[in-house]
Amino acid sequence: MRPSLKCRQSTNAAKAASFNPCESADLRFGINAQNKPPVLVITDISEITDPAGQEANRGRSVASVQAAIKKFGGRYLARTENITALDGTPPKRVIIWRFDSAEKAQAFYNSPEEKKVNEVRMKTTKSRSFIVEGMSQ
Repeated sequence: MRPSLKCRQSTNAAKAASFNPCESADLRFGINAQNKPPVLVITDISEITDPAGQEANRGRSVASVQAAIKKFGGRYLARTENITALDGTPPKRVIIWRFDSAEKAQAFYNSPEEKKVNEVRMKTTKSRSFIVEGMSQ
């Protein structure tokens, strides 16, 4: 025999003072369904093999890059060579973007602007780029 959840009727004062799972279950599930974790796109550049060739990417302004990312609902979290190793060998450069979904991150990665950047990066560095699921807040 399955135990049942008994719902009680509550007054407005009782609603304000207590949680009634019977009355708020739809609200809780609706909020949780919409609270998808963000995704991060991480580019880890371990070595710059052609510094002169890499200048094509490094010469872009932060504003122009942010505008391209914003089209896909993304934003920069980090774009730096200032990396301190806690253990192991740190990369030479790390770039981290945040997006609302893997689909938006993939669309950004496949955009014409980013394809040009990635072509240069792949020819001039030893690097990798990947999507990581973040945590819901």
